[in-house]
Amino acid sequence: MSSDNEFALLSNSPIEVQDNQLNLRVLHRISSASTIKSVYIESHSNSPASSVGQKNELQLIKEAQIQRLNKPVNLNILILGDSNIGKTSLINAMLLKHFGIVNSKLEKPNNLRPTRTVIESNGSISNNELELRVTLIDTPGYGFFTCKEKWLETMVELIIGKALDYKKFKKLVPKNLLEDNRVHAALFLIEGPRCKETDLDLIFNLQKYISIIPILAKSDSYSANELIQVKLSIISQCAEAGISFYDIASAMGNKVIELSLSPLGPVPPFAIISGGNAIEKNGKICFIRKYTWGQCDIHNKSCSDFRILCRLLFGHLVIPIIDTAKFMNKKTLKFLKTKEKKIKSNNEFNKKANRFRRISNFAARFILNML
Repeated sequence: MSSDNEFALLSNSPIEVQDNQLNLRVLHRISSASTIKSVYIESHSNSPASSVGQKNELQLIKEAQIQRLNKPVNLNILILGDSNIGKTSLINAMLLKHFGIVNSKLEKPNNLRPTRTVIESNGSISNNELELRVTLIDTPGYGFFTCKEKWLETMVELIIGKALDYKKFKKLVPKNLLEDNRVHAALFLIEGPRCKETDLDLIFNLQKYISIIPILAKSDSYSANELIQVKLSIISQCAEAGISFYDIASAMGNKVIELSLSPLGPVPPFAIISGGNAIEKNGKICFIRKYTWGQCDIHNKSCSDFRILCRLLFGHLVIPIIDTAKFMNKKTLKFLKTKEKKIKSNNEFNKKANRFRRISNFAARFILNML
C-alpha cells in the first residue's frame, strides 16, 4: 500500500503547468504544435543505421510484438538533467548514429542553443513486419528554473499527463490501432565526479513515477581509470540517498555479463561524451570530438559507453522497460484515483458539516430570542 508521502508531488489540479518566466507550457500529446514541438523523422531502409545488428535487435522484440497484435512497438524515453549538460547532443547522436537520420530541425552540435521547451524527436527501425518506434523527449534543464521543485512538478505532470492520455484513448481506439504515448523510462544526465545534492533530490522523487537510467555526461573530463572510480562513487552516493535505478541486470537475464565488459568500467552509469561533429567514414557515420591531443569517436567503446547504451536501450531492454512502465503507471494512476475519491469524500463531509453548523447556529439564535 503506497503512502501519501510516496506520491506527495501529485497535484489536485488538472495535469497542466505553466512557467511564466520561461514561457514553458507542458500539456498532453493532444496539444497543438505550438505547445509541444514534435518533429517526426523516419529512418530509411538504405540508411547506415539499417544494419544487421539492428535487425537482430528487432528480433528481440518479435515475440512480444506478436503478443501485442503485431502492431508497432513504441518506446518513449525522457532525457533529463541540469542545463547545458548535453541532453540535446545525446539525442542528436542517437538519431543520427543509431537511426541513420538527420534532425534538420535542430542546430549543429557546436551551435546548440539551450532547450527551453519540451521537444519530441522520433525515429523508427523497420524490418519486414517488425517496427520499433522510438520517441526521445528533450526537456529544459532544471537550471533554467528558479525553483527546482517547479521543474520536478513539471516533469511529474508530463509523465502522468501522458499516462492519463493513454488511458483515455484506450477506451476510444481499437486495441490494434492504439499507439502507446506513455513515457517508459528516463535517462538522467549527471556531470560528476559526484552527484550534486539537487540531482540526488530530483532523482529520488522521480523514481516513484518512472524508471531512471543514470548517464555520466562529459566523461571526456576523466581518464579511463578515473571513470571507473567516478562510476563507483556515483552508484555508492545514490544508494546512500535511497535511490534505486532501473534494474538493468535483472532485465538482461543470462546476458548480464555484457554490463561488465566496457573498458570504462561496469554500466550503469553509462559514460557519454558530449556530441562532436558528424562525419561519414567508410560508409559509416561517426561523431568525432577533437581535443588538443587528438580526436575520438563517441561510438568507440574505448571512448564512451554510447554504443552499449544504444544497443541495450533499443534492443535487450525494450520490452522489460515497457512492461515496468506499465506497472508503475498503473500504480500511480490507481493512487491518483484513490486520492481524488478521498478529496471528494472530504468535500462532501465538509459540506455536511457546514450545513449542520449553520442549522445549529440558527437554532441557538432562535432559542436565545425566545428567552
